[in-house]
Amino acid sequence: MSDSDFIEGVNASARNVFAFVFIDPKLLDPRDPHSADNRNYVRGELLSALSDLRTNFPDAEVDRVIDGALSSAPSVERRRLDVPGSVSIDVSTLDSRDKHSQANRDYIRGELNGHISNLGRSMTDQQVDDIIDDALLSSPSGTGRFAIRNLKVNICLVNTQAEHSDSKNELASTASGIRTARLRPVPGTNAIWDRATGEHEGEHGNRDTLTSPTTKLSIISETRGDLQALKWLRDNGHNDVAQALTDYRVLSAVHSRDASHATGVALIGSGVSAVNDDYVKAAEQMRSKILTAVSNEHNLGSERNALRMFEYNPGRFVRTVERALARGEFSGGDASPALETHVRAYIDAFKRQVSGITPPVPSGARASVDLEAGSAPTLTIGGVTAPEFFARIADPDFVPQTVASNDPALSETSVRTPDATVQARTVAVTV
Repeated sequence: MSDSDFIEGVNASARNVFAFVFIDPKLLDPRDPHSADNRNYVRGELLSALSDLRTNFPDAEVDRVIDGALSSAPSVERRRLDVPGSVSIDVSTLDSRDKHSQANRDYIRGELNGHISNLGRSMTDQQVDDIIDDALLSSPSGTGRFAIRNLKVNICLVNTQAEHSDSKNELASTASGIRTARLRPVPGTNAIWDRATGEHEGEHGNRDTLTSPTTKLSIISETRGDLQALKWLRDNGHNDVAQALTDYRVLSAVHSRDASHATGVALIGSGVSAVNDDYVKAAEQMRSKILTAVSNEHNLGSERNALRMFEYNPGRFVRTVERALARGEFSGGDASPALETHVRAYIDAFKRQVSGITPPVPSGARASVDLEAGSAPTLTIGGVTAPEFFARIADPDFVPQTVASNDPALSETSVRTPDATVQARTVAVTV
């Protein structure tokens, strides 16, 4: 599929970029990464975008770009490159009484653009102001010429979406760490998710790329990217996608191998400022603490078997986590002070986004067959599908509740009578 929505998001989100270099992993042969064809493609893209700055790209450098595209797409890496030559400006053109005026800035940017197209436009106001200050300082009389030297510009190396990350289902699975079949239907369209992903990755282009980030720095960086994606989603009315993305990030703390993208609780709360040491410790503990709690209660013997329970009985899995939370298993000892907050967010996100959870069915539930014209008859019991209803009855976690809810001595049964509109299109019995 087209990467146009992703690229549009990157272009909109990344600021003050001299040039973008777009590498499409789908055009690379992963079987022979450093082949002549791969190198020729990547070198051609580098030369096309950066010819004003550099004309030589050694094989070793090209190979690093190839390796990055094959291992971490989609992604954006910001680099700083030197600007060749110097730019001579007329200091007398500058207004020393209002140094950082728009007129002064426009003059400097124009001179830079004359040297290399887009050079001035890619500079921040602060960079231009520094040039103005240096020029006026070099010539107290306000006359003569000043040479602008040793400039650097930001370029963004953009790895577009690979074949495994260019649909909403694939992106949802990557964000949550959960296979798509175990998630509820992913809201939005492929185009919306592509654009949001571009917005996220483009935000990474606004800061120097971290070479060896700690978990804390990774979560901070990913939180910034997610906040940018959420802003675009909400500004454009895609609140359901924004909620899903937030929930997926919460779930990833348990269902992904590491906590580097565990941004969900920060997205719910105060954003980047929420990512303190207690937050990071909680994010790092989530997977082990939750899987251990599930394994211990059901004598499963390992975290791996706890994950198997998640796959075949997610409802029982999350109810086990709820009971462990109620017993205080996520507080005290070596637990982060923030762990219970993260676990509560996990339970909420789980119930919203994970499929196969048997919802509660009230006693005296009505079985309804929808006979509305133009649609196939649909059977629901207590507002849920028939398989979900009977699965709940068979679920050992709910046997005591099922018995109690059907015992007149233990609970009160009530049956809601549908209004006239509902009666006109349903046939119902009480079970």
